[in-house]
Amino acid sequence: TEAQQSTTVISKVGLVNFNASTQVNSTLTTDYNNIWNEIQGLYAGGGTGMADGLQNGVNLFSSTSTFEKRIIILLSDGQPNIPLDNNIQYDELAIQQEVIDISSMAGGQGICVYTIGFGVPDPSGYGSINEDFLKNVAAASGCGAYYNALNAIELANIFIELRHVSMGEIVYRKSGSI
Repeated sequence: TEAQQSTTVISKVGLVNFNASTQVNSTLTTDYNNIWNEIQGLYAGGGTGMADGLQNGVNLFSSTSTFEKRIIILLSDGQPNIPLDNNIQYDELAIQQEVIDISSMAGGQGICVYTIGFGVPDPSGYGSINEDFLKNVAAASGCGAYYNALNAIELANIFIELRHVSMGEIVYRKSGSI
């Protein structure tokens, strides 16, 4: 009998934060403590430069193998208001299209874009989160999905589920209270 070898998959994680400007807080790394420390230092700022943030996220994968499962988790209110080219006059639909185009390009490179709306969905698309737009961004990659988190516990559970998605198939899913 041949001994079976256990293969441990080590995921690389990067962090890009965007508001009025975009910052790559960490390139892809296995230093999860560094990522955690970077997350702890994040705060909400003015503006939503989602197109630039997503483009920087896609760029993080430029040096990774095509055999790795590659996903982007985009946490946002779904209200992008800063175009890629800051010299362009504000046009909400054009800015949204930039984000959708980048997500589509990511999908073409084998990168799945998962979006998370954190807050209360607003059917009009204004106010808390624009759920319809975030669904369109995820769908544009061809392999992503949209999630909504109303509170920190739901947000943590979504990240856990996406961790499982990135490692392979989800075998069992249960919702409700314990």
